Amino acid sequence: DDLPALYNKIDDAEEANDIVNSLKICDPAVGSGHFLVSALNEIIAIKHELKILRDRQGRRLKEYNIEVVNDELVITDEDGELFEYRPGNQESQRVQEALFHEKQTIIEGCLFGVDINPNSVKICRLRLWIELLKHAYYKDDGQLETLPNIDINIKCGNSLVSRFALDADLGQALKKSKWNIEDYQVAVQSYRRAETGEEKYAMRRLINDIKSGFSNQIYMNDPIKKRLDRLGNELYHRFTGPFLFEPEVGYGKHSEDPEKKREREQQKLEQEIEKLQEQLSEKKGNEIFRNAFEWRFEFPEVLDNEGDFIGFDVVIGNPPYIRQEELGDLKNHLQAKYNVFAAGGDIFSYFYELSHNILCDQGIFSFINNTFDKTSAGKTLREFVVNNFKFERYIDFTDVAVFEEATTYPIILIVRKSKQKSNFKFFKYTKSNFSEKDLLYDQSAFIDIAQDKLNSSAWNFINSFEQTTLAKIQRNKTIGELYGKCFRGIITGLNEAFVTNNILGDEAVLKDVYNGKDLKKWSSPRPDKKMIVFESKSTARQFGKITEDAALEKMTEAYPEIFEHLNPFKEKASKRYDKGEYWWELRNCAYYDLFEKPKIIFPNLQNANKFAFDDSGIYLNAPAVFLPSANKALLAILNSKVVWYFLKSVCVIRSGGYIEVKPQYFEQIPIPVVSEKTKSALIELANEAIKRKKQNQKTEISEIETHIDQLVYQLYDLTEEEIQIIENSIK
Repeated sequence: DDLPALYNKIDDAEEANDIVNSLKICDPAVGSGHFLVSALNEIIAIKHELKILRDRQGRRLKEYNIEVVNDELVITDEDGELFEYRPGNQESQRVQEALFHEKQTIIEGCLFGVDINPNSVKICRLRLWIELLKHAYYKDDGQLETLPNIDINIKCGNSLVSRFALDADLGQALKKSKWNIEDYQVAVQSYRRAETGEEKYAMRRLINDIKSGFSNQIYMNDPIKKRLDRLGNELYHRFTGPFLFEPEVGYGKHSEDPEKKREREQQKLEQEIEKLQEQLSEKKGNEIFRNAFEWRFEFPEVLDNEGDFIGFDVVIGNPPYIRQEELGDLKNHLQAKYNVFAAGGDIFSYFYELSHNILCDQGIFSFINNTFDKTSAGKTLREFVVNNFKFERYIDFTDVAVFEEATTYPIILIVRKSKQKSNFKFFKYTKSNFSEKDLLYDQSAFIDIAQDKLNSSAWNFINSFEQTTLAKIQRNKTIGELYGKCFRGIITGLNEAFVTNNILGDEAVLKDVYNGKDLKKWSSPRPDKKMIVFESKSTARQFGKITEDAALEKMTEAYPEIFEHLNPFKEKASKRYDKGEYWWELRNCAYYDLFEKPKIIFPNLQNANKFAFDDSGIYLNAPAVFLPSANKALLAILNSKVVWYFLKSVCVIRSGGYIEVKPQYFEQIPIPVVSEKTKSALIELANEAIKRKKQNQKTEISEIETHIDQLVYQLYDLTEEEIQIIENSIK
């Protein structure tokens, strides 16, 4: 978006070309290198479009059309024929050489990547070499043009972990080193041009020596190291070295014994030194730092002449998706170093903050990753992104299956490193329009969203009028404020054992139970399954504290049919996290009694309002949810279009258009003040809907729901225009 506007202001093609060639583009989790290869070919196409793609004599390649199709560079001549390199043909040679050297210039000067996986690094390097090899040409002497050593731009390391901060002082290192930044850059360039193994080895050794010198000098100037040295000197001169003067002697009965005072102060100093030594050892020898990547000096191309880190112009990529609990010891390091840490977060969050740190001011950032627009674990990341980036575009793929091999909910976010906020472009792909890829280039398909209207509790990508409508609904108190907590169903940890449709007698521990998929709007059919509910510690209450073998024998005598069913699952049940004192018991639950009372029940996943009433004491299996309430006026409101409109704005959207109505979202539903007259009308309508549902009278139910919607619109004081917004969103 920026480049055409920029080059329209530049008459000098050489200057424009220099600007493009100076771009620094980085992928901090490069993987197979797909994004860097794509960027390489896009830059060539952009140069052609801007009429600055030239051969080695400075002549434009104007007789050709160059575009990117499926990330491949496609070159056709004026007749539409695909370009094919023909050695010996002067024009063909001119084009082939031009493309080779343009790609070489971009790969060497513009593209950089890091990955923790050595194999990924090798694959990325290979793909970039192949891109060059596609345009390799024969020189006048008949020899194929030598491929440069472009591997130095793609490096192996953990890009999230560094010993040294980006602002660590390199000035002192440069003063004490025989090398400067220009020497470093020349060494890197010489490595790229090295033609023999010996030359490469010599340059690699020189580069490592330079980096090692920088590392050592930064380490020597580390604040912890400096303080440790200072305290070590103080310890020596005050307590362990030869004294110039005798220690003070105290006077008076309240004076502290000088020897004890001296011991106390020495002990305090030694403890602080020990603590600093541990911190320094941690920094140098911790296993976490084994693959640490030092952004501070690994890429001399993003350092100025004084050695200060100036950053990349663009950061792109598809960071890995790894849940927090799978990160092991790395989790503690990330928690200490990154502001976006969240207990239930994903590793891609840290790549957002890292990218912000390594970008230059006003630099562009774009990732494809799973959505975090409404998840509770994504709240910290949402706050960070809104406060530190200026949104440009947000493309939502959460409704469609982008990757056949994985269930993901991807988005593409394009932002600029800036504190400024403004409107940005939003587009959402759906199943109906997913085949129309050109919509990405159709400005009318995007809607304008105000960045400062994005709420950290949940991002809603709706226009300003819809934002106003939503805000109007939210003026009311929430369900959580008015009715308190809702509760999820029972977690058995092994449904195949504890939820069954086998006939096991009529014991009190056998409870009628709904799974979430059984729940329907207004009323659900009588369940055909039972849940075996042995509460935690119930065995001990019945038989006393005895061994598990003894308890199992007594329980089998008391409940023979149930344990005939349960015994085959003993091994699996014993390994559950969600179990009680014995393997047949369920985990602790403080609200068993609430299942027996009137309640509003609903499934965790919904593609339309599915709130029902139950007063028959039926249990629920997690992740189904219930609210302990007999208020059928509330039930009517919950099944209205207004509530569905609100829930879609705060709930996480899953595949197939389902939304995840977790307790944290349900409790946010705003409920208006209801007069006694309207309350009576809503209760009557809810009772009628329940009755008609049991009789399967769909037409009558639809009419009842229309009446409910009209009453609810009035309760929220919505205008005709606002009502139309909600009606259209339902359609």
